Amino acid sequence: MLSSQTPGGQTPPAAPANLTATVGTSSIVLSWSPSTNAVSYALFRGSAAGNETELVENLTGTQFTDNNVIPATTYFYKVEAVNGAGASSFSNETQAAMPGNSQPSGNSVVQIDSGSTTTVGSFVADEYADGGSVTPNVGVPIDTTKAQNPAPMEVYQTNRYGNFTYTIPNLSSGTPYILRLHFAETYWGQSGSRLFNILVNGQTVQSNLDIFAASGGKDAAISIDYPVTAQNGQLAISFQTVRDNALVSGVELLNTATPAPMTSVYQVDAGSSVPVSTFSADSFVSGGTTSQTNGTITTTGVKNAAPAAVYQTNRFGNSTYTFPGLKTGSQYTIRSHFAETYWGAAGSRLFNILINGQVAQPNYDIFAAAGGKDIATTLDLPATAQNGQITVQYQTVKDNALVSGIEVIGDGSMMSAPNPPASLHAAAGVGQVSLTWAPSSTGTYSVFRGNVAGAEEAPPIAIGLTGTSFIDKNLPNGGAVFYTVKTVSSTGTSAASNEASAIPGAAVTGAPVYQIAAGSSSAAAPFQADAFFAGGNASGGAVRQTCLQRSARLRQRSTSKSGPAAPSPIRFRTLRLGPATRCASTSTSSTGNWLVSASST
Repeated sequence: MLSSQTPGGQTPPAAPANLTATVGTSSIVLSWSPSTNAVSYALFRGSAAGNETELVENLTGTQFTDNNVIPATTYFYKVEAVNGAGASSFSNETQAAMPGNSQPSGNSVVQIDSGSTTTVGSFVADEYADGGSVTPNVGVPIDTTKAQNPAPMEVYQTNRYGNFTYTIPNLSSGTPYILRLHFAETYWGQSGSRLFNILVNGQTVQSNLDIFAASGGKDAAISIDYPVTAQNGQLAISFQTVRDNALVSGVELLNTATPAPMTSVYQVDAGSSVPVSTFSADSFVSGGTTSQTNGTITTTGVKNAAPAAVYQTNRFGNSTYTFPGLKTGSQYTIRSHFAETYWGAAGSRLFNILINGQVAQPNYDIFAAAGGKDIATTLDLPATAQNGQITVQYQTVKDNALVSGIEVIGDGSMMSAPNPPASLHAAAGVGQVSLTWAPSSTGTYSVFRGNVAGAEEAPPIAIGLTGTSFIDKNLPNGGAVFYTVKTVSSTGTSAASNEASAIPGAAVTGAPVYQIAAGSSSAAAPFQADAFFAGGNASGGAVRQTCLQRSARLRQRSTSKSGPAAPSPIRFRTLRLGPATRCASTSTSSTGNWLVSASST
């Protein structure tokens, strides 16, 4: 700085003194003592001590109100005086901390990547906009490290500029929201070059916004939050140019209502045949191939990382995961877990991720996202349940799509699970057990078996059963077997039915109630002549049927003929109510034709 008299005879001004900062509800007021010979003043601001850049110049007074401030952010300031001889040295440095929460509670209702034609993370392609023009690619990296609540860096690579309005529909009238706008000055290199106003539903919420000044420099991201209220079911956000062009890179609308706790509804270890911690074995999937690695996967510092073992397996190729039982219309987050364990350079593996058939993430590159090989990374994508489910597809663009783990995260909104089957009954036979149960309202059935009461094991011994009976065969005789049945539908899996048990090969006990020689017109002690039947024909041969008292109703179908005919029911009358009646039968036939004498309740 000049400190002596210039050739023109003018003396540079003295440094301003007594710079102070007073914090208001949404601004910071700066004031200082006047300097000798000063014509104007320049104010500098920074987010760290000793790192201030020029915020505004040509101030003729000794006070300035900084309106471009963010809650929960500390700012540092200096002032210099200026005249025709040059600028003074800096004043003392002062700082001010804005109160408030820089992360208002609430879930995102809308996330828009302004100027973009594709989805970026949870930000959808540009929509709801009217007017202005778009910059499809600013072509330079954007520093997001100093921003509060930054969007993904790719969001700042595009923007909408000029005079334009975003009209967000389908909101609750009178409901408060937080409007979060994302900016980055990628053209101008000094403050004051771009100024614009922001209006919400016709009311000004920001005057003369200067992105460069607010962010502290060029190619630096910033987000600013504004409390707003929906009117007539919508929010109209207008950007009006004051100097050069108004500009925005991203638009978010947050619901300020306290959100329900978010939990993992599903956690799946892709490619694994066994559970890993809270992650289940691979399921709900079709397509693709599984593989595993013995390499060490780095998870340190990775946001929302799964256990390292989850990244030891993967499913590659084109695959689809379908998660059932979700509440239609409810919002969820699909969190995919990745690790590039094969390729050693970016661009080697590219794939698209689709949610419910729509591309949510194009050309995903695990190596580039993670920053290297054998490093874990995660990607969150928003999803809305449709018809009680969400489908997630990984589609190859180059090499093979790949995923190591998937989580479905939500507020626990799930459809009601189906009712469990009722009245499960088990009947023992030689080397087998016959099961029957009452039907549920919807779904298929899975049967579980155990050798100890209350210890039926997964996986089930039968799945996808559409009827209400099942015969479990090839069992050892003499040992008790225990069973439960569950209903499976698009809304999930029911609780277990009642437990039933039987002992295969158990001896038949009880005294005979009826002994009938089917087809015989005369008694053959202790069997009586054929009786209690309707229909059918009789033929030669010896038939013996023993029915033991253990039931209330009994139906026997018997066929013994030299040609096909319909089975004939035999009705046994006046049986005493009891558990189940067993009928033992033997048959011979001189014609070589077959005979069936069997009964069940």
